[in-house]
Amino acid sequence: MSGSSWNRVVEGVKAIFKVLHPQDTVTCIVFNHEVEALCVLDEVHSTRVIRQLERVKCTGTTAMYDAVSMATMINLRQLLADAEASARAGVAMDVHMVVVLTDGEDNGSKTSVTEVTGVLHKLHKTLGNCQTIFLGAGLNSDGEQALRRIVNGVGDEDCKFFAINQYDIVETFTKISITLEQIARVEQAVLTEEGLAIRRADVTSSGIRLQEALIRR
Repeated sequence: MSGSSWNRVVEGVKAIFKVLHPQDTVTCIVFNHEVEALCVLDEVHSTRVIRQLERVKCTGTTAMYDAVSMATMINLRQLLADAEASARAGVAMDVHMVVVLTDGEDNGSKTSVTEVTGVLHKLHKTLGNCQTIFLGAGLNSDGEQALRRIVNGVGDEDCKFFAINQYDIVETFTKISITLEQIARVEQAVLTEEGLAIRRADVTSSGIRLQEALIRR
């Protein structure tokens, strides 16, 4: 992904950052033939991360499975910690979201499709309270099928794949930001009504842990 498409990615990330709060945390991972974490579970510092993204060089092959595996393990460790803290405090867990954007089929990972499906399945089935969104920007049919196989293998309604046009990147990220804003509003409603039963569908918190990225450079 390069040129104007990469500029759209940066604009899309800006849209998400606009709805995050100081207590929210972000992990930003970029990948080509290598995987690089620009930040890991950092509090929102949008200017610094945007500047890092703007300096990214878009070259090389696609090690997407390695990037997804890295983000999932980071997320899994954080979810375990959140589950313990939430149980002690008697409050709802944080919401964890992983957004994966790629414009190419994986052709450079050491991690296999079976392995990445396995770690995502563990994340979703063991702990829940997380969302994984795969965005395929202009992928060919083989690339789309590979991502659909992962989603089907995970077998959770909170793990989804969307095929988008590269021109729709900003709009798609804006929709994700709206979703995050709605989650925050639901949390406020839950917190203002004592004794309200919190169902699985309503589980939110004051901290949204956004594994923003996994962005193919």
